[in-house]
Amino acid sequence: MEPLSAGTGLTGLKMIWEGVKWLWRSRQAPWSAVHFRATMRQHEGTWYSVSLWCPNDNPFQIEVLSVRTIRPKRLALRRSDGTPQQGMLAAPQATALSDLQWTIAEKGAVLIPFERVVFVNLENQHGDVSVDFELTVRLLNNRRAEIPVWVRTNSIKLT
Repeated sequence: MEPLSAGTGLTGLKMIWEGVKWLWRSRQAPWSAVHFRATMRQHEGTWYSVSLWCPNDNPFQIEVLSVRTIRPKRLALRRSDGTPQQGMLAAPQATALSDLQWTIAEKGAVLIPFERVVFVNLENQHGDVSVDFELTVRLLNNRRAEIPVWVRTNSIKLT
């Protein structure tokens, strides 16, 4: 049995390092797969409106299938009524909004970026609060893969 050379050891360390970098990037992927921005504002009472905005830089459409909160978990959500005043639907609140059928146009197809509003109930939350959302999106390219995308709102001071 021959002793390991310095080159063999260095190659092994490089392989380990590349594996660690791959794991790190895979954990960061939901934040960067599709670039969403979220802005939270007071709406009424403990309900806050969250504007989800996305400039699509991809040459294909993106379909948003569902929205839920991941931090804090299981916050109550409601849909917008779709009017210019962005009122809240009187529908029952849910911890996840599904069957959204929001489509984000491909790059260059529209002049106005994608924007939709959802409402989140921050009852029983205190201090500086920002909400992390997980959106399930389908990339309408050849693979049509469904992936999770995370987006964090601005921080709001609650008392």
